[in-house]
Amino acid sequence: MNTAIEEAKKCLDCLRRQKDELVERGIAVEESNPEGCILFIGINPSFKDGDPVPGSPKYSSTYKLDVPKEEIHPYFRKCIEIAESDGIGLPFGHHDLFPVRESKQSVIESMFDIDGKGRLISKHDFEQFIEESLSWSQKTICECDPKMIVVVNAFASRILFDYSLLGFIQGKQWTEDLGVDFVKINGKMVPITFSGMLSGQRALDNQSVFRLRWHIRHILKHQDLWPRL
Repeated sequence: MNTAIEEAKKCLDCLRRQKDELVERGIAVEESNPEGCILFIGINPSFKDGDPVPGSPKYSSTYKLDVPKEEIHPYFRKCIEIAESDGIGLPFGHHDLFPVRESKQSVIESMFDIDGKGRLISKHDFEQFIEESLSWSQKTICECDPKMIVVVNAFASRILFDYSLLGFIQGKQWTEDLGVDFVKINGKMVPITFSGMLSGQRALDNQSVFRLRWHIRHILKHQDLWPRL
């Protein structure tokens, strides 16, 4: 299912007064996600000095996920290994909650405050950007109709727990037998599990990745224990 590219650009335009330098970098979002995939969710695409920006010959607002393994970005390799492993065997998909290109996660974190109950809320100057971005993400997630969701960023996990804009998260249901949450998407119950990063300096160690892979396989194997609508 194709990602709504023009909507992603509109999300970024909401930052023009506050963070114009981010707007000038353009977006970098997945071109599409396969339906029925195991969908890995991150926080935002990275950006480093020298990366192409709008107006430069090598700039592209999208990237493909269905490319030969030797061409895939290293960030996605561990996700693909999990998706294609024995007992899982699902198409691989990926989506970032925000289309901002920035390697410092603190830039995204600085757009939020904490309310009196310790939950995340958007700062006033970034409220429109956050609302537009999460609404765009909700649409993207629902349209690819994932078989399972794996959130691979701790702050993204917190947003999905604390922030109310992603409507399907409000129906989150914990299942003790499988040790996983379920959310209602397109009239179906979909398992969603929360993890740390799979690559980079803060990546999970090998044994934690092994346990994550086992847990995903266990959840998919025991669909008889999934909650009914």
